[in-house]
Amino acid sequence: MPHSRGRVHVVAASPFGGMLLAGLVLVGLHRLLAWASFHSEAVSRLVKGDAVLLAEHGQPRSEALAQHNLTHNDLLEGIRDSANVASLAETEAVCLERNGSISVVKK
Repeated sequence: MPHSRGRVHVVAASPFGGMLLAGLVLVGLHRLLAWASFHSEAVSRLVKGDAVLLAEHGQPRSEALAQHNLTHNDLLEGIRDSANVASLAETEAVCLERNGSISVVKK
């Protein structure tokens, strides 16, 4: 294989039209799912999921934390960040919302 004395040759491996079409398909699919989620609760639940109860009456729900790959420290960080609460004992309920944020109902 011949060397070009320090030169690097870049060759476009994919045609522009194909890449543009793939991008448009992805944008169109996103718009279609957004529209369908807005108009159908079933599609919305499929795409976005449901809110999950992570703690109740000051007690963490270990199975819910494990299912969503959250540690106890993640939970504490979330309640400090969203509700300015230092401990779970000060909460009535803690939920992981559909958008990924943590919401807190204080006692």
